[in-house]
Order: sequence, then C-alpha cells, then structure tokens
Amino acid sequence: MNQKYSDREIINAIRRGGLQEERYLKFLYQKNKTAVMDLIVKNNGSQAEAKDVFQDAVVALYENIKSSKFRGESALGSYLYSIARFMWLNRLKRKSIEQKFLDTQAPEKIADSHLNAMLDAEKKQKIIAIFQSLGEQCKEILVYSIYYEYSMKEIFEKMDYKNEQVVRNKKSKCMKQLKEMIKVRPEILSILKN
Repeated sequence: MNQKYSDREIINAIRRGGLQEERYLKFLYQKNKTAVMDLIVKNNGSQAEAKDVFQDAVVALYENIKSSKFRGESALGSYLYSIARFMWLNRLKRKSIEQKFLDTQAPEKIADSHLNAMLDAEKKQKIIAIFQSLGEQCKEILVYSIYYEYSMKEIFEKMDYKNEQVVRNKKSKCMKQLKEMIKVRPEILSILKN
C-alpha cells in the first residue's frame, strides 16, 4: 500500500461517494485492521470474532461519516478503534450474561454468584459516593462525556456554556478533581483496576 491518505481525504471521499470511495475505504481498512484485531484477540476473542467486529466497526464508522455524526474531533483510526472496543465490550457483556445464565444450573455456583453480586454492589456504592462528591456540574459533564460520549460541542449546547473550550477546561478540571479523590482512596483505585 504505497499511497497514503489523510483523514480529511478519506472523510471527503466517503461523503462524496462514487468510485474513489472504495479505494479510500480499502486504505482505512488495511491501515487499522491489525490494531483492532489484536485488541479483540488479546481480550478473549477468536480471529473470526475479531474480523466480524472489525467489519462491523468499519460499517459503523462509514455510516457515522455519511450521516455527519463523526465530527473529526479524533483521528479516524482512534475513532474506529474505540467503536470496535465498545462493540467488543458489549459482546463480552452478552457472553458473560449468557454464561451466568448457564451457570445457575449448578447450586454451588449460585451461592458464589450472590456473594460476587453483593461485593460488586458494595464496590459500585463506593465509586458512586466519590462521583457524588464531585458536584453537579462535574457529574453532568462527565456523564455526558464518558457515558453518553457527547462531543464538547453537544455538551456546550446542552449545558449552555459560553463555548466548547470552556467545556474542555471544565471537563479537564473535573477529571483532575476525580483523579485526586481516587488517589487518596487507594481501595477505589484497586476496584477500578479490577
């Protein structure tokens, strides 16, 4: 693959459509395939699952570019990687739910799962308690940004800030505050790592 294309060239080609679109998509595909497939295989996925997720992620990226949902706030490769990561995490969650359902047939495992559920609930309560002490604006910004994956522009419009840079600055301060709170409570850090 001798020819290299910038993100802007790829985005423009996809938005225009037509004959050249395929060449740009092929470049994007080849450039990012290894990184995404490695992510999935290293996280309990088979080669076939990795290929499926990667193809689904490329389709999602393509549709997001076509519909202008992708705003260019990150590199295309990073965006594609995060879509694939999100898709794989969702598949792992579904697998886990299915596995737990199958495990309920064994009585000795039921007691273990209740104990684990109680421990998980306790861990979640500790994390929620830290999050609650951040303050309303910080909670709102972080939920929009991390959970809902809103762009800075969407948050600025939703929360009625002066501009996107103000939101970026506020988010940065909130993240710093959250990290400081976690730093003084090492048990939270170990929960998050697990």
